[in-house]
Amino acid sequence: MTSHATERSYMQRRLLSLVCCPTCGGALDVEPEGALDQEASQIADGTLRCACGQRFPVRRGVPRLLPESGHDERTEASFGLEWDYHEVGDRTWGWEVGDRVHQLFVDPMRIPVESLEGKVLLDAGCGNGSQSVAYSELGLEVVAVDVSSGVERGRALLEARPPSRPDRVHFVQADLQHPPLPPSSVDLIHSFGVLHHTPNTEHTFRTLSRVLRPGGTFYLWVHKREPVVTTLLTVARAVTTRIPPKALSRLARILAVPFELFRVLLNRLGIRECPPFSPRESALAILDIFGAPHSHYHTRSEVEGWFRDEGFVEVWAANDDRRGFGVVGRKAP
Repeated sequence: MTSHATERSYMQRRLLSLVCCPTCGGALDVEPEGALDQEASQIADGTLRCACGQRFPVRRGVPRLLPESGHDERTEASFGLEWDYHEVGDRTWGWEVGDRVHQLFVDPMRIPVESLEGKVLLDAGCGNGSQSVAYSELGLEVVAVDVSSGVERGRALLEARPPSRPDRVHFVQADLQHPPLPPSSVDLIHSFGVLHHTPNTEHTFRTLSRVLRPGGTFYLWVHKREPVVTTLLTVARAVTTRIPPKALSRLARILAVPFELFRVLLNRLGIRECPPFSPRESALAILDIFGAPHSHYHTRSEVEGWFRDEGFVEVWAANDDRRGFGVVGRKAP
């Protein structure tokens, strides 16, 4: 697959006021050595430093804020290969970007669009970055974080959507178990279909909830625990997750057509409603279902309990479907 990052991709220097060292929480600055202009507002390639001694590269305009040890390298590799199948203009899980923004963000978050201007959003597990880019059109300042190289697709999307505000979208490669954000630093957190792919969904949720400001809103969508489906997937994944990621990626490309034919059959038999997928979209879906190293399943009461334990005073249900469900919480002002 070819890279989707453009030659002229930059990190906004203003991002340094929003992020921190994922190891110690200290402030980051541009490494003085090298050819970087310290007065420049944008950085294409270079190094960020922390007083604790950690150094983090900036490559193709994306800071790579991964700790030296302890981050989830298997998931990083798996999802990097998965998002290689995404091209600018492709849908994500069969959804157009505009539909995802309204049905999975604006509506369930219960926040008037006119009040979003200037608020800081953490897009926790941004994947290909298509929604992150669209969020900027709502006036939000977006910190789009993903452990995989999918963040580079987001950089390309900034140029593909003229209404977006490139100066307000910051793509960061980082591990959500070690978020490079200070406590109480963002107004909103949105995470759709991501945290159940970390080693421990609950732990990652609690870690992220601490970077949310008082009065902030957190949307979380996770896989649903169903006796039959969950058991079948667990058995299948016990085999598929042992296949080397690159080999599974090639296999997904081969299985994309029969996978889509199977989905068409489900539609015709009236068993499920599956939107049509292109071969690329089908291959991506296969990798997501069967290749992710971690995939946990939860109940709504379980997740709602996490929110209440973390001090969310308002908790409500959102986007319940056959595969998973959303829970939204708002902290006390």
